[in-house]
Amino acid sequence: MKRSYIVCFRVALYFSAAMLAACGGSQSQFGQLPIRGSSTDPSANVETTAVGLWVASPPKNRIFGQDKSGKKTLVSLNLGTNQCGGPGGIKVDHQERLWVSCTGQDGESELGIQVYDPGRTTPAKTFGGGTIGYEYNDVAFDGNGHVFGAIIGDCVFNCSSYGGVEWWSASSPKKGRVISSDALAVADYLDADAAGNLYVGASPKSQCCTENSVVEINDPTTSPTITTIISPGSDQLGGIYVSDSGTVLNVVDVTARTISQYQLPWVPSETPFNVLGPTVTRMGKGQPTSGGFDAGDTQLALGDADGWVDIGNVATNRWSAVSNENLKHGDGGAAYVPSDK
Repeated sequence: MKRSYIVCFRVALYFSAAMLAACGGSQSQFGQLPIRGSSTDPSANVETTAVGLWVASPPKNRIFGQDKSGKKTLVSLNLGTNQCGGPGGIKVDHQERLWVSCTGQDGESELGIQVYDPGRTTPAKTFGGGTIGYEYNDVAFDGNGHVFGAIIGDCVFNCSSYGGVEWWSASSPKKGRVISSDALAVADYLDADAAGNLYVGASPKSQCCTENSVVEINDPTTSPTITTIISPGSDQLGGIYVSDSGTVLNVVDVTARTISQYQLPWVPSETPFNVLGPTVTRMGKGQPTSGGFDAGDTQLALGDADGWVDIGNVATNRWSAVSNENLKHGDGGAAYVPSDK
């Protein structure tokens, strides 16, 4: 499987220097699955209730099912047993299925986009995949049966291997098509609006390895056209999420710890109509990465690379940092159950 500098780069940025040095289960009902281990090593069986929030932990190669508050771990989903390395962005659809992107961070697992039906710990489908393939950092889907994966790309030799977006029909998980351009040398996070257009956090070839711009891909599955709508800047951008029934674009700024909200459809020279955050810090740290809203768009949860989940009340813009022993190693995507998708 191709290994690229971007994986180590992202680990260094999103997790810790210690992780940079290291860079190189059976089916059951989620509601009844005991998490193995105590606070530090999920070994004692504990009673669980329904998962209200999924949190991806790339360093642990797991996705943790939390209660609605995000404080208590109910389920530990070991992705290594399902050939998915280093979970990136995650989403929950209106059927409460969990969608997971695989970055292949562990250097051994297969890659792909996986979907988990409610109550199952093995994927119902894997889109893409294989021991030689793309590294996907996020997943999205539209209302027309299409699935999209953000391809990280390769920064070893000045983006000699491009990133981009791969898409599939839900009925043909192995037959993907790739959309790529100079503007998509690296694609990190993405989501679809109500019309099926894509919004992708990316970096152009001239500034490879740092997600600092946003592109819009119109008609991605028929006649794709790519337009840079937020030009490259100095800040590191993070999660891309479309909320409010596909009408609001949310862009995470990791550097500023804010979430800018834009009205969709996008119009030229648009500015945010609202800015959420900044998220909280602990001992001067805080790197919100990606996440999503609950079913009523009242709460937003973002995995934080410094070891917690940032949870914000949308109406009051009040934020808290929620963590436990399972989340302290650094968190990527987060997704509510049910979500607003």
